[in-house]
Parts: sequence; C-alpha cells; structure tokens
Amino acid sequence: MKRNLLFGFSLIIGLSASAQFTDANKPVQGDGTTLYLIDESAPNMATEVGSGAVWDYSTYAGYNDDARNLTVFDASSTAEAALYPISVEALEVEGLTMSYSISSAAERLSQGFVFSEPNLGDVIVQFDSVDATTHVYPMGLGDAVVDSFIGHASFNFNGAQNVLVLGELHAKVDGQGTLKLANNDYTNVLRYSLIDTIVMKDVSTGFMGTIDVNIYRAQYEYYDLANNSLPLFVHTTIIVAPEGGVISPTENKLVLSLDNPAANVGLVKNELEQTVIYPNPAKGVMNIDLPSNVEKADIKITDAAGRHIDAYTNVNGPLKVSTSSYQQGVYLIHISNDMFKTTKSIVVE
Repeated sequence: MKRNLLFGFSLIIGLSASAQFTDANKPVQGDGTTLYLIDESAPNMATEVGSGAVWDYSTYAGYNDDARNLTVFDASSTAEAALYPISVEALEVEGLTMSYSISSAAERLSQGFVFSEPNLGDVIVQFDSVDATTHVYPMGLGDAVVDSFIGHASFNFNGAQNVLVLGELHAKVDGQGTLKLANNDYTNVLRYSLIDTIVMKDVSTGFMGTIDVNIYRAQYEYYDLANNSLPLFVHTTIIVAPEGGVISPTENKLVLSLDNPAANVGLVKNELEQTVIYPNPAKGVMNIDLPSNVEKADIKITDAAGRHIDAYTNVNGPLKVSTSSYQQGVYLIHISNDMFKTTKSIVVE
C-alpha cells in the first residue's frame, strides 16, 4: 500500500524561510551546475545531523579535474520522453542517471529514472499510476517523507526483460549547518537524505531460473537554496545484491563536490572499475577490455562458489577468454594490480 507521511518540525526558532524546499526553489528546465569527483573514501557523515551540523570534506582530494555536469532538461525533449509522458523536468547526472519528475505547489513526484548497471546495462525504471513522492512542500529541517511505489524495469540481460519493481523510500531534511569543501565554507546549508530500497522481481538468469535483485541507495545532497536549486555536494552509495547469494553484491560510491580540490588522488582504482566485459551472457568467448590508461593488471576468474577457474598475469590490453570449457553459471572476474582491485560478474551460457 502506498503511503505518504510528513513529519513537520519546520517551525524551529531561527530557521529562515529560505532554508526550506518549496515549489519556488525547485530545479527547473535550464538549471545546471558542474560538480567534481572527489575521493570516494570520503564518509557519508550520516550521523552528523540537526541544527548547527558541520560537514567537513575540505581535506579530500579530487581526480585530476574529473567532473560531471548536472542539467535539468525539458522531459519531453529526452530520448525516453515517450515513457514518461507527464513528466516536466528530467535531471541528468552526466553519464550516470536521468531522473524524471513533476511538481505542484504541494509536492514533487518522481515518475522513474534511467541508470546504467555493470551487469544489467541500461535500466529503465517506470513507476506505475502511483508515483513516488520525494518532497512535500514546504520541507525544512526535520521534515520527512516515507513512500512506497510500484513499477517496472526494462533492460537487456539474458534477453530483453521487463520485470516488476517494488520500492520504498525514506527522505528527510536531516541537517542544517556548515559545509566545508576544498576552497570554501558554505553556511545555512540544508542536507536532504534519501534512503531507498528497490526490489526487481523475477529477473531471468536463464540457466538458474529467476531471482530477485535488491538495489539499496543511500544518498546525501547538500543545498544552498538561497543561491542554487541544485546541490553543492552529493554523496551516493548504491549496493546491488541479487538474492540467494549466487552472485556477489556490488557496491558503487560516487562523491561530487562544487569545489575542485587542488590535490589529486590516483586514478587507478577508478579506472580499474571501468573495465568492460562482454558479451554478457557469454557464449564461447568473453572479452575483457582494461581501460587504456591502466598499464597492467592481474585477472583471476572464479565460479560463484569461489573455485579457481583461470588466471592471467600482467595483462596490458584487451584479453579474449575462451569459455567453451566453462559450465553454465555465474563467474566472477577479479581484477587487481599492486594498489587496487575490483570484481565484476558475468553469466556463461
């Protein structure tokens, strides 16, 4: 059952009118900003809440000016416009997600989103007749929304699939205070937290039948609403966890900052995670393409139970692996060098 619950504590003494989310300061078509990637080891500071909070990210390094544009488009002009016919805004995080929404004076509703997942490829999520409420206006410090939603997800994995999606979100303005970034301190900042769980039902794996896939997201967005409708800083963690334990969970983090740090961390880890493995499912052969700026890496292949299958050392370019002797099933590709590692999965048919 769908439910909306708004817990209102906005009349806190000293809370200015500008420090509230309203229909008047929501992102609108044409709004945009550029945020820089910073060290993904930065914590989410989930427990730093309430009035007078201080979130200090000033010492975390960046990734050599690597950045993402956040842009609000007219939803009707996007590639998936026909799937979201009544959406007005489409917020794109460059190369990552496109989120569709519609607003009124009372609330903001999400109608779905498009994102890329390493194993499933591009995933299109559409909410059914009941949308997901993300904001109830006005929404200030202490206000919270709990909502559930139903929809469908379309993607190509073991053929084209369109599966049932069930979800629940918990959104809250959980803090107001000072955000410290690399070059500036920002005051009177509101933090909007979004914790949601999505279950994709009965995803077909072919040889294993169907499994449910759980997607967990914890996202913290920081706003200076007096000056910008888009966030100054975003910290996101997404965990994809297929049920049954046959396929290992994957965790991805993204930390974006308005300030570009002068110091830089190594890009090796980030680039290893950009390794491309295809086709998926594999039939007879799989290709493992390391990013061009990774000098070399070791690759180990195990089955879902962790048993050794193959190993390759000092790989310095595209690798073609014969899977003709592999049994049908899920295999894990472990990629590492002297400093970092990442793991990806592939289905062999």
